[in-house]
Amino acid sequence: MRLLLIPIATFIIVGCGGGSSGDTTPSTAQTLPTSHTKDDGRLLASQCAQCHGTDGYSKSSWDSIAGEDELLEEFREYSVSHIMGAQAKGYSDSEVLLMQDYLSKLKEADD
Repeated sequence: MRLLLIPIATFIIVGCGGGSSGDTTPSTAQTLPTSHTKDDGRLLASQCAQCHGTDGYSKSSWDSIAGEDELLEEFREYSVSHIMGAQAKGYSDSEVLLMQDYLSKLKEADD
């Protein structure tokens, strides 16, 4: 069995104009960008959506966290035996501050 490896950042677009009907020669190769602007806080806070809702708006008994601006302080208050303490243990202070920055910019939910 042979394994064909194709670079992730490159893909081939096969054109349908010109050439004979049986021609499968790629007409255009396009390289995707290798850098992008990212929002690390949003990416890290996406884990929170499982309990606190998409974009921080909870639809359950869990608190909404949109507008949260004291996340680091709150994370430090939880014991490891509390579910949030277990979650907090997995993040560095700098990661928590990135999440806090993202969440603080979200409009608070009207409960």
